[in-house]
Amino acid sequence: MICIYAIINIVDDKHYVGQAADKILRWREHRKSLRGFYHHSILLQRAWCKHGEANFIFVVLEVLSDASQLNEREIYWGNLLKPEYNVAPLGGSMRGYKHTEEARANMSEVHKGHKHSEETKRLMSAQRMDNKFAAGRKHSKEQIEARMKSIRGIPKSEAIKAKMSEAQKGRVWTAEHKLKLSMAARNRVKRQKSSLTDFKI
Repeated sequence: MICIYAIINIVDDKHYVGQAADKILRWREHRKSLRGFYHHSILLQRAWCKHGEANFIFVVLEVLSDASQLNEREIYWGNLLKPEYNVAPLGGSMRGYKHTEEARANMSEVHKGHKHSEETKRLMSAQRMDNKFAAGRKHSKEQIEARMKSIRGIPKSEAIKAKMSEAQKGRVWTAEHKLKLSMAARNRVKRQKSSLTDFKI
């Protein structure tokens, strides 16, 4: 369904307005990034963490027959509702947009030394515990093997290898950290073996 939609916080009636060629897929994408704490709208992300997923609804504002109308109608609804959570200009897309070097430097400077407050950490932890999206979900043998193959088959350029090597130079691991890495690796191998064993005939 081609449409203009709104994500509404039912606690304070604040909005996020967007456009979609597929409303189900778009809502799924929003929830995935919000649950993962990496949504492009920091304002919507903060509200989601504060009020909880249950207090947000996805509403179709207008159904369109032609995708060429999306930008025009998104601007119309944006002017009408004055959405508080939108951080990008309405009537367009940020796909393919690249920040200038100056903008990237400014963003980097802003985030240096940034630490979440204890309250924010508590809210993020609570959100993760309440996330039942993947609970009980099992991948097929083909999905597991395809995923493992795709990860192993990604080639790294020499420039990336050099950066990775440089980043590790002079780094000293504590005994505790080494133990944690070892335990994590063992658990990862056990999970992979267990997943593949489930599909043996």
